[in-house]
Amino acid sequence: MYSKEVQQKDRNMVEKWEKDVKKMGAENLKSMSKSGFELKPVYTPSDLEGVDYGEISLPGQYPYTRGYYPVHYQVIPPIMSQQMSYGSAKETMERREFLKKLGRRMFVGDEEDSFAMILALDLPTQTGFDADDPVARGKVGECAVSLCTLEAMEEMFKGSPSLNKMATAFIGFNAVEINVAMYAVYCMDIRKEPLDSLMVWPVSEHHCQYFYDIAAYPPAAGLKLKVELVKWLRENCPLSTTYLMDGYNVAEAGATPSFEVALAFAEAINTIEECIKIGLDPDDFLPSFYTHFHLGLNLFEEVAKFRAMRRLWAKIVKDRFRCKNPEAFKLKTYAPQPGGYETTAIEPLNNIIR
Repeated sequence: MYSKEVQQKDRNMVEKWEKDVKKMGAENLKSMSKSGFELKPVYTPSDLEGVDYGEISLPGQYPYTRGYYPVHYQVIPPIMSQQMSYGSAKETMERREFLKKLGRRMFVGDEEDSFAMILALDLPTQTGFDADDPVARGKVGECAVSLCTLEAMEEMFKGSPSLNKMATAFIGFNAVEINVAMYAVYCMDIRKEPLDSLMVWPVSEHHCQYFYDIAAYPPAAGLKLKVELVKWLRENCPLSTTYLMDGYNVAEAGATPSFEVALAFAEAINTIEECIKIGLDPDDFLPSFYTHFHLGLNLFEEVAKFRAMRRLWAKIVKDRFRCKNPEAFKLKTYAPQPGGYETTAIEPLNNIIR
């Protein structure tokens, strides 16, 4: 990558630096990343020896190491997608209107009447209990919104703009198919709007993350439901995303970045294979897949993770599934979310306030 003159100059500088470090009695300055990679205290052009810059590519070029577009946030505004649901449907609607008055929009700097509804559902809703079921007592509306009736859906979206101007995410896991169905009925029967203009972001069952704690279905049944949801959304709501590739929670539980990606990709590959078995075309449905991954405190390790993810995904889709649609190669990210577990010990006073 560099000329012989640059490499020689680099070696001379490194030799002098190593002698200076030794004089200070600090030979062992190396540390380890979370993934177990050895980190040097300083890097030079010699560390890039053997790197093929052409293989890395520029932004917007396969295998999309540096992103999917020639430029990104310089011209494409980020989505403002903080979760806003809690308590009753009415309280969530009031929260939505309060945030709108403060200037919240779907995209940063967007003045149009567009909005992103990120709706986490309370545990009774997630697990199929009505709010008046004795089993749900004490948990209704706790930490998220109760949404078990069509009337609650109507109350929550009261006064909202046309649904084709709203991206709506249901973080409901086991109940996501039910909630998407309720949303479709609300759209058609109450709002009298066409299904093909809906933008739904469903968060479906992730048995790689939830099977040992809250997943209500055996893995095979959960996989079948996921595949059916992908099919229904592609046929009826083509503007919607269909599948979430999620690594966040396993990373919060202590998984290394490489293990986080490996587990999420393994489940995604399994889902793709099942979609193909029922006759779906990966060139058609893969552009509707998206991701939710973890952001730890090590900036450079996380940048490397996302770059490696993009490259690996593009190659898997092209080589394993023989896709030809460039949009299928792009691993779209819905919400890279800052990790919580690493900050707990580091910012105790902030966390007490939180």
